[in-house]
Amino acid sequence: MVVAFTGCYAPAVPSEVPCGANDACPGGQVCDHGRPVPTCVDQTGDAGMQGGFDAEQVTIDAPAEDPLPTGAVMRLRFDDDPTDGVLDSQGMHVATCANATCPALVMGVVGGAYQFSADHVEVDDAADLRSSGGFTVAAWIQIETSATQEMMLVCKEYFMLAESYALSLTGANNVRLRFTGPNGALTGPLVVTRNVWHHVALTWDGSAVRLYFDGAPNGQMQQVPLLFDNGKLQIGACHGAQSFAGSIDDVQVYSRALDAAEITELAN
Repeated sequence: MVVAFTGCYAPAVPSEVPCGANDACPGGQVCDHGRPVPTCVDQTGDAGMQGGFDAEQVTIDAPAEDPLPTGAVMRLRFDDDPTDGVLDSQGMHVATCANATCPALVMGVVGGAYQFSADHVEVDDAADLRSSGGFTVAAWIQIETSATQEMMLVCKEYFMLAESYALSLTGANNVRLRFTGPNGALTGPLVVTRNVWHHVALTWDGSAVRLYFDGAPNGQMQQVPLLFDNGKLQIGACHGAQSFAGSIDDVQVYSRALDAAEITELAN
């Protein structure tokens, strides 16, 4: 699928600077974190355009669907404009914008990605999103500025503003699992770096929860009884609050706990 939109590609306007000797880009182009931004062809363009650059049509070519481990029940690649809802590549779930505004479509790790600010998308509850025998949630994330408070990445809502589980980013840029129950939090020691794509994952085998960061173990907790109801799955917030500021790509959900080797493969 090819997604087209008009305007200057600007995942983060403040980071767009002319390419220099230390960038992996030819001179004379505009870079976004060391990568060329070929859609902004005139650095002295119309000041009325976003970022002060001339605009031309941009296309994001979604790569071919790569095989997933067994048990995949949802994959949101975020290659499409979210305005009218996005069907996951497994064909069973639809993500829709929860507010009047939608996240922006930008370049991601695989094809497109969604850049969130005060917006989020959500998926209606389904039995395969609350597997009592275990599950895996994985995604790519990127932040432009360091977190100052906890921000939600992926959240399965639970009764009375709680969560069955939630992957979040702490104010210290650590990945955290939150859940309803005793000792309801697990914070990994590894830290997210600004302007770098990181792969994060959570697995639950019906008892133990494990966090992974860029394919490596990032903490675990034994005997965790997760609780589920018909709450929605939100991406970029939880119960519409604690909004994520950054980009998210390729959100995957499995109906079983992937093992460490499978998580490493996803991160690679």
